[in-house]
Amino acid sequence: IDKENFELTKQILAEKDLNEKVDYITSTGESYSNVLNELLFHVVNHSSYHRAQINSELKILGLKPLITDYVFYKRQ
Repeated sequence: IDKENFELTKQILAEKDLNEKVDYITSTGESYSNVLNELLFHVVNHSSYHRAQINSELKILGLKPLITDYVFYKRQ
């Protein structure tokens, strides 16, 4: 999955105009527009938020937090 996502990300960056406006509807039914580079930044930033939430819950349960840094798994 990681490799597929990485390849798709590279394809988007190579083929799309990052200043392209994207119209979308949220899960609450509200309509918005943002440019693609803002949406891509949001995805990366928001995933960090959820990783932190998971590790906070693990700590509360007395469990060791997971290593979630991408670079950790890519080290040689």
